[in-house]
Amino acid sequence: MEKKQRLIEVLAVNNKLPFALKFSSKKNLESLQNGTLYLNNFQYYKDLEIKEKRKGQGDAFDASLRISDVKLTFKHPATGETLFTGRASNANMESNEDYQKHLFCMTGITTDLLEIVHIEDNVAVTKLVLPEELKERALENFGDHVMCINIGQFLNRIEQVCRDKNIALVRNPVEYRDMSINYTDRMEAFATSRSDFFFQKDMFFAYQNEYRILFPDLISDKPEKIDIGNIENFTNILPTKILIEGEILLSFHLTEEE
Repeated sequence: MEKKQRLIEVLAVNNKLPFALKFSSKKNLESLQNGTLYLNNFQYYKDLEIKEKRKGQGDAFDASLRISDVKLTFKHPATGETLFTGRASNANMESNEDYQKHLFCMTGITTDLLEIVHIEDNVAVTKLVLPEELKERALENFGDHVMCINIGQFLNRIEQVCRDKNIALVRNPVEYRDMSINYTDRMEAFATSRSDFFFQKDMFFAYQNEYRILFPDLISDKPEKIDIGNIENFTNILPTKILIEGEILLSFHLTEEE
């Protein structure tokens, strides 16, 4: 069977993010559509995996630094004399303040997930092709409804509101890495509190294709809310089952920026 072309193969700009998905309950998504941006902290997602006893929406190691094959050296505090050495298979470094930072997570729909149905007059009609693992886990782990979001308008709205309210934010797609490897740049990012530390997750979660917005100065042990105004004109809510079982088509002008 011939493999069908994806939109990323015909666009001049790679890794474009035309829109995003937000999975949740219908009630929560309607609240978001009416203007309430509800933010959980990293501790929430850490506790969620522990509570549910499974990886999925929750991640017990997000915002922590895992180090494998650690050499331990114990020295006398006064003399500096080495008392003994040893090895540990794994170690975990974390910051309570980091766990209290808030974020908003979405599934990014990048152009590699859009299969071209046909092209005519420089317009590409595409079909959304979600990873099988995401489809399998969406209903069970993420919510029975999903919001389809025009990501450009959504991000513009949030950035404008945050500028007006003097709220700092950083937004980026998540980078998925093999966290059994000790990365020097990740260790440096943790030690210096660089924002890129919070946009890296284990390869296990790669099917989620996550795009996240971090609010580094919103630090508390409770959820935060930001009023971003009504966003109905660039979002749609539908049952997750329809998204998974139906056919979502999107059109793109190939000569124009989306």
